[in-house]
Amino acid sequence: MAQQTPSPGRWIRAALVLFPLGLIITSILSFGIWWQKKQAVQARTAAFARAMRQDWDEARLEAASVRLQEAWALKEADPMEVAASYMESSMSAESMGYLPRRLRLQAASGALSVVDAEITGSSRPRRVQLLLLPMQSLSKESSLSLATVFALAHSLSGAILPETLRFAMLPMTNPTQRALALQQLASAMAGRSEQLVELTVLGGSLEPEWRREIQTALATAASASRLQWVDAPRDAAVALRVARDLRQRLLKVQGIEPEGEKGSH
Repeated sequence: MAQQTPSPGRWIRAALVLFPLGLIITSILSFGIWWQKKQAVQARTAAFARAMRQDWDEARLEAASVRLQEAWALKEADPMEVAASYMESSMSAESMGYLPRRLRLQAASGALSVVDAEITGSSRPRRVQLLLLPMQSLSKESSLSLATVFALAHSLSGAILPETLRFAMLPMTNPTQRALALQQLASAMAGRSEQLVELTVLGGSLEPEWRREIQTALATAASASRLQWVDAPRDAAVALRVARDLRQRLLKVQGIEPEGEKGSH
């Protein structure tokens, strides 16, 4: 009996079925490999940052505040830009294991910068806890507030959190700066489709008008439970206590007990 040869049409139909199926399988395998590599890189980055984690004491906090005061006293550059550079360098990958972002803007009153650094959430990265530091003056309270942020951030370096924890500093010495800085902060969050789940403002002595501007810009006016004002510390002892209290509360909101988080080293 003569062997029947498959018609060209059958080969074409088989190819039309198998070729897309092969592409799907290959795509799934490629995504799996990419995801594993990404997770491995993130794990190495977190491990590196955890190795840099440190708890501050009063002396170190005071020293960080004094360094900023001394830089301001030189009057060689805009004070708010000096503070922005200080935050950018102090929280860098080499210093604390963070990757600060600095957005440089131009207002009618001059140049200004919005600086932030974060621990990106591992499972819900678009849900954001925001610790906001509005720099409103060249006072000791302002420099201590920034040092408080450093102490808090350094104690959390490399933490694995389900939601994003972000530290941001805004120059707010005049109405033009306030409006532009808040607008850029809100626009950046909207552009990343982020949801602000909690806002903590370090500097609770802000004028009522400034508070309203912050609430309006970040759409938290109707969510009092998601908004906390923390007074600026007056000395290093208070600043250290504020940093420790904030750490406890921020981790609790994330659903993590501080002891359990420490155990993740």
